[in-house]
Amino acid sequence: MTKKTKGFTLLETLVSLGALGIVLTVTISAFLTVMTKSAKVRVVKAVESDGKYALRVMEQMVKGAISILPNSVGQTCVSGMDYLKIENLDGGITEFACLNEGTVDGFIASSSGSIDKRLTSPGVKLDVCSFDCQSGRFDQPDRVTISFGLSQRQATARVEEQADLNFETSVTLRNY
Repeated sequence: MTKKTKGFTLLETLVSLGALGIVLTVTISAFLTVMTKSAKVRVVKAVESDGKYALRVMEQMVKGAISILPNSVGQTCVSGMDYLKIENLDGGITEFACLNEGTVDGFIASSSGSIDKRLTSPGVKLDVCSFDCQSGRFDQPDRVTISFGLSQRQATARVEEQADLNFETSVTLRNY
């Protein structure tokens, strides 16, 4: 009589380990892909949120402005300005500025009276920025095009975790 042994043969064990290895490889690969995409989405959302906020604030204030005034460097309504100064409905003056553009410390700022406010957070940097102005005639209002590019300040070496976004809008003064 032959004696039956309980357990697995060497071939059964090797096949099971091979199948387990394939399943683990696919699972780990999928997990790493999800984590990489999650990091990219997080970075893009942070940059996008800052850009949309700055654009919305400037757009609303320029729309409601009475006039465009000579800015800090003497420009009134030309293309490629780094500063845009407006007169508000309440008679107050607001100036928007592209500061340290193209450096790691670049940001967009707004100053009204004695209050200076940073419109972009320290987590993003201003890559490019300009205010382009077209003077309206006596029967047409001035038109301002605001354009800028932002990226995250602490860029990683991994391309999939970097974000560079451009923002642009054209605004016509309503209260001229």
